[in-house]
Amino acid sequence: MQHSPFLGQFFLSLLFICLGPMLATENLSAETPEDSSLKKPSLHPMIEKAEALYSAENYEGCIEILNAGKKRLRPSDLDRFYFLLGQTYQQLEKPQLARKALVQSLEYRARNSDILHLLGQLAIESKNFSTAEQYLQEAIWFHRYTEYEPGRSWYLLSQVYESLGLATKMVSALEMSAKLGNSTGAAGKNDGALRLARVKIQQGELAAANQILGGFSSEKPVENLEKEVLLAQISLLSPRSLSQQREMHASAERLSTMLPFPTDTAASPETDRAGKQLSSFAHEILIRSWLNAGNLGNAAAALAQGREHLSSPQIAKELEEQLSIETERRPSSTQEQDISE
Repeated sequence: MQHSPFLGQFFLSLLFICLGPMLATENLSAETPEDSSLKKPSLHPMIEKAEALYSAENYEGCIEILNAGKKRLRPSDLDRFYFLLGQTYQQLEKPQLARKALVQSLEYRARNSDILHLLGQLAIESKNFSTAEQYLQEAIWFHRYTEYEPGRSWYLLSQVYESLGLATKMVSALEMSAKLGNSTGAAGKNDGALRLARVKIQQGELAAANQILGGFSSEKPVENLEKEVLLAQISLLSPRSLSQQREMHASAERLSTMLPFPTDTAASPETDRAGKQLSSFAHEILIRSWLNAGNLGNAAAALAQGREHLSSPQIAKELEEQLSIETERRPSSTQEQDISE
């Protein structure tokens, strides 16, 4: 029997539209007898070997083992077989083969949230956002995860809503991603929290953004850099006061210890591009922070160091002009005054 990829589409869509995250949260917190079936059963030795190859990032070897041993599998192994096959094809950037395998896996375990999550991710990559929304809603609703996390599905759903121009739903999904990350792992928490803080800053909700970042922690240097950049941005956008200038000075000092940020030579082109954009913005924010804190000497030094990291000559020219104006406007005796004093 063929399984429709959109189980109860109308019913699920109605629930998400009418009840929103509240209903999903209640469902996520509920324990049911079916949850015990999510624990991985005893696997066929061939699948265990293929999983070891997958974990070692030997994706071609994993595919070879899976294709060679399929006929020896028990029917109860086929859902895991097709899921692992789909995962591996996704890593090899073969989305059509990945989708085919995942849909086959879904035929053996229709409520598997891990499968639905990956199918939603593949749909996003192919810019089929309506399909992605349906898959991800089902993944969240069934809450049958063993590999991934609800926070990750909510984060992907926020990307869908952003692409569809649904700002309110995007923010709600990000809030759920950040909330569930507290209990489901760093990936959902960090992705959702940083992105939610960026959105709150764009909306002018600086206190909310500051609160989100205050509870943020990560072992990844790039995420800690982004946190400090966002905190400095909040200081720059806050009303001018003596306490704000002191916070600006402290923020600039923290940020200056993290720059220049080292380049990851092994990063993918997309990750490398994102890293360079963050580095450019970090140097720009640092220079503006020193200028606003009144420390023109540090601003000049930061500009000299960061010029090569700025994304465009126009930004460097604008910062140079601002530094020149501030230097002419202030007496030389006060240019190096430390606001922290």
